[in-house]
Amino acid sequence: MGALKNSLVILTVVALSVTIIPLILYSSLIGAGFTQVNSWLVVIAVSEIALWLGRKLKRGEVFLIQVLLPLTISQALLFYNTLYYSYIVWSPFVKEFGFKETAWWFPSTSLLQVKLRTFFQSDYSPIVTIFVLSSLLNVVSGLALGYMGYELLVVREKLDFPMQVAVAEGLSAVVGEDPAKVKMFSISAILGIVYASLATLIPILAMGQVPALLPIFTYDLTLVLEHFMPGAALGVDFNLLTFSSGLVIPLRRAALLLAGSILVYVIGNHLLVVASYWTQSPIGRWMPGSNLFYCIRWSSFNFWTSFNMGVALSAAILPLLVKRETVKEVFFTITRAAKRETGYASRALLVFLGVSAINILVLTVALPNFPIYILAVFMILWPLVSTLVSASSIGSSVYGFNIPYVKEGLIIASRYKGLDVWIYPLTLDPGGAKYTANFKTAVLCGVKPRDYIKFSLLAVSVGIILSLFFTSLLWYMHPIPSWSYPATAYNWQISTYNFLLNISWMSRGEIIRPHIILLGALAGGAAYIVSYFFNKEPLFFSLVAGLSLAPSAALTTFIGSLVSSLLMARVFKEKWGEYVGSVTSGLTAGWGAVSSFASIIAFLQRGTWVLPY
Repeated sequence: MGALKNSLVILTVVALSVTIIPLILYSSLIGAGFTQVNSWLVVIAVSEIALWLGRKLKRGEVFLIQVLLPLTISQALLFYNTLYYSYIVWSPFVKEFGFKETAWWFPSTSLLQVKLRTFFQSDYSPIVTIFVLSSLLNVVSGLALGYMGYELLVVREKLDFPMQVAVAEGLSAVVGEDPAKVKMFSISAILGIVYASLATLIPILAMGQVPALLPIFTYDLTLVLEHFMPGAALGVDFNLLTFSSGLVIPLRRAALLLAGSILVYVIGNHLLVVASYWTQSPIGRWMPGSNLFYCIRWSSFNFWTSFNMGVALSAAILPLLVKRETVKEVFFTITRAAKRETGYASRALLVFLGVSAINILVLTVALPNFPIYILAVFMILWPLVSTLVSASSIGSSVYGFNIPYVKEGLIIASRYKGLDVWIYPLTLDPGGAKYTANFKTAVLCGVKPRDYIKFSLLAVSVGIILSLFFTSLLWYMHPIPSWSYPATAYNWQISTYNFLLNISWMSRGEIIRPHIILLGALAGGAAYIVSYFFNKEPLFFSLVAGLSLAPSAALTTFIGSLVSSLLMARVFKEKWGEYVGSVTSGLTAGWGAVSSFASIIAFLQRGTWVLPY
């Protein structure tokens, strides 16, 4: 991309960030709930404005705007969070829950007693440095892991990544590359707009006086199943986005996705109750009348997190063992990278290891009494495992393999009683799978991976600077917390109590259980070997993705795939394969546009409540 095009992308992202970041900050301070602007709405608007000004954007340019803006905006609450956690450590609730010692990097005085409202003071330098450094290191680590995943899974394994192909086709329609796809994208976007308007926009405009005219909820079937399968969790998502995701997934993979979810949350949960394992758990035990979300959350806490960790280990390690040539190639390029020859994947591995070393060093300084060796192993091993497995799942089924409570499980297993480890911005999974998917889309849109990395680092830096500026400005205008920012005055106390209560409650349980991890590793290993023998690895990773997916989402996704394969493919015949990506992206874009507009309306309604009149 030329210098002029680069400047256009940068200026667009910065201009939008300057507008959106202060809105997100102010919304958080007053409790309006505005957190994001849909990226499809942004790229459509920017593309149309550019066309009106006589400049037709390229697909690569709109892709960069689409992925860089959320990355920049993700830093919006960085400095807000430093204030929030500074408030927590001096809350009277801290002593009530038995936390006595304070870390050296906590502010020495209560946020309520601060007279000089600025981050540029010695009292706030340590916590700000830790939060900012952690944010930067996470992005660098995620990009490095993402590029390794791209080389292994996109370049060498050639996984198809159906959702990323759909996104690329949608962006192609946005810039008008193919008239037929533009038409399908536009029709689908209109359908998405109509559905979202009836489901969300009209109730918001009517300030809750008019109910949703179309369903957007999860219909819980758990209580029905309880009569003959106690513990089983099942439901149906009435959500257009979940349904549209299924349109791009081949039917077999969608079926395996559903099978994985049913195996865990329907059959597996029922067996946990029958065996009296879950009914005797210290916290989150199953009881009659438990709904879908309760069953998913606490069965994961008590069993499935450990089981899925074992599955993830086998699903990450076994492919590398049975494909030794790939491993040899990676390690061979490491030596070439050291000699400044080619080998970008190995350079990414070296960057990841270097960033991990810095992370461990900072963690050691910040948490001197914490058994660092536990986290050190996981900070190196787990991001690699998570990236390989989750990226493989995305490449096969559009859904990643997301395991909850890993961080919490490690902290609880360490028996460490300090509050500082819960405040520290510890991230065991920097999102490598997400970056792998973005690399795939980037290449489809004609953007070099090197350019994507460069722009991503620039975007996160811009986000940090803007977060600092606008948070400082709002803090300078009025104290935080104060009634000038109502959410800080009434919600921070409640959320602080709930935060500490959650820590206290979870610490009574046990999340990571080695024998269950071993069971998961054996089950996952056996399933992978069978899939490898029959050359059906994408089906295996679709099954794996289902193990962490709510059955309500898996069922709706399967219905979407069923409609795509058995109905739409017959109506449009071979053309459906060309249109399905544009249709999926169009539905997502239409839904996202209305959702963003509805969030802005809700923000304005809440914002007027704060005004003195």
